[in-house]
Amino acid sequence: MVVLATPAQQDMVDFIRTGHTHRSFVEKCDSPGLVTFVFSAGQDCFEKHWHRDPVFDIGRKEGGTLRLYPDGDLFVEDSDKHLRKLKEAING
Repeated sequence: MVVLATPAQQDMVDFIRTGHTHRSFVEKCDSPGLVTFVFSAGQDCFEKHWHRDPVFDIGRKEGGTLRLYPDGDLFVEDSDKHLRKLKEAING
């Protein structure tokens, strides 16, 4: 999502509106003097992002503690354990 002020950033607004970004978007004008462009998911970003390591979590456990896992294997193992408990509870 990109929010631009008009007329201060009118050149950027026109650049996006005329299709020079080669990205699909929906334009919204929720406030006077502001234009919001919402870009469809899965498109390349305008800026390169720094690499981040993936974070695996299964959500909050009883008591509100957040469980984070250092790798996908431990995440899948713990998820499987919880899904088996859920299946047993459903099936009796």
